[in-house]
Amino acid sequence: FYSGDFRAHGRKSQLFEQMIRKPPTKIDCLLMEGSMLGRSGQIYKDEVAVQEGIEDILKNKSNIAFFFASAQNIDRMVSAYKACLKTNSILVIDLYMAFIFHKLGKISKHLPQFDWPNVQVYFFHSHAERLVEAGHKDLLYLFNTRKIKGAEVNAQKQKVLMLARDNSLFPLIVKEIKNIKGATIIYSMWDGYLTEKFEERCAQQGIEIKKLHTSGHATLDDLKVFEKALKPKVLIPIHTFEPDRYKDLFQNVMMLKDGEVFDLGS
Repeated sequence: FYSGDFRAHGRKSQLFEQMIRKPPTKIDCLLMEGSMLGRSGQIYKDEVAVQEGIEDILKNKSNIAFFFASAQNIDRMVSAYKACLKTNSILVIDLYMAFIFHKLGKISKHLPQFDWPNVQVYFFHSHAERLVEAGHKDLLYLFNTRKIKGAEVNAQKQKVLMLARDNSLFPLIVKEIKNIKGATIIYSMWDGYLTEKFEERCAQQGIEIKKLHTSGHATLDDLKVFEKALKPKVLIPIHTFEPDRYKDLFQNVMMLKDGEVFDLGS
């Protein structure tokens, strides 16, 4: 049970609720993650609170804002878009994000697209090359209709929320922005990814980092509900910093070391 998509907008996923109401039976082994063990007191309790936090920052900023979030965290990107609409800001996404939204648009008509109001696309050469290599050259021409260049970003940077990440491309973006001092990074990811080196570099450049995140992982109480409903013969902890706590919290716990094999037939 990996609960990375457990909550959306503060609600438990429908799949979780269905499994609790009518759980599968005769579970031999349950792999259970525990990202939230040891974490408590989140400032932003759900996705609605995150969106409101983004809105507040956008309303009060005087320079460009960068949005550090995973392009695969669709709820979070939707929250950013809604915040931009509420504050008449421009959400600048990259080709990777534009591609993801474009593909998912075939599944849901409610996800932002590159040609929606308040959305523009920033091109990186490396992203463009990968699209071409993957046989999607036609999308470059499509996305080009909403392309925004560095000069345009600078001209309206007080209104811009630009998707970015702590990678080799971010210094290139910063270099292109004139008078970067006073810019803001809305850090909407687990802060364990935030390195001291990056924080120091931002401080030197006068870029303020504001942490604004809520986890989509299950709480301990919900993990207990899940385990009680499924009644696994064996429960194995994964993806947690506190595996030793499982034996005190759950039944039938088996601890495995990395690389150790568990035989379901044993």
